[in-house]
Amino acid sequence: MRGTPVLARAYGDEPVRAIFWDVVSGSVGICSPQLYDEWIQRQEDPRPIGFPGDSIYAFDADLYRLLEQAWQHQDWKRLAALWSKAHVLVLGKAN
Repeated sequence: MRGTPVLARAYGDEPVRAIFWDVVSGSVGICSPQLYDEWIQRQEDPRPIGFPGDSIYAFDADLYRLLEQAWQHQDWKRLAALWSKAHVLVLGKAN
């Protein structure tokens, strides 16, 4: 599953396009697509950001675009309705 595109629900319900790295100590490690590519190319140790598992969703490009638009326009009602359509990923138990 490492390397899978995901959608993260950040502070203020901001949608973030990210890449799944791992599940560690009760949180889901994610990173930007650019960092992921750099880590793989350079074979560097990763430094993913931890998110709660219930804030990580299956990536859907159309939904991401709509979420981004609603967030940029501060349309909180629409944003909440759109997030309710996102599918939480079941990533298994943390290490």
